[in-house]
Amino acid sequence: MSEAVLLAGCGLAGLVLGIGYFAGLWWTVRRAVGSRRPAAWFAASFVLRALLAGAVFWLVARHGAAALVSSLAGFVLARVATTRLVGRGHGRDVELPPCT
Repeated sequence: MSEAVLLAGCGLAGLVLGIGYFAGLWWTVRRAVGSRRPAAWFAASFVLRALLAGAVFWLVARHGAAALVSSLAGFVLARVATTRLVGRGHGRDVELPPCT
């Protein structure tokens, strides 16, 4: 497998992982806000998302530092895209309580 194909695949893996990671976070926020136990939602979600991300990055890192950097770049790209998408008001159907 050529180096370029490997790096592109790792970048794509990071992008897909990031989309799943931040979609899971958004899903958790929407569920936890109306829950009686929001801390449990956030803790469980974090553990699951962190374990999955850690496992994927560990597998990618076995292919070398360049592959890891490529996957991390894809993950960060997914974060930027998610932040911009949510920042425009898409999916803001959850009313947050006032800060007092």
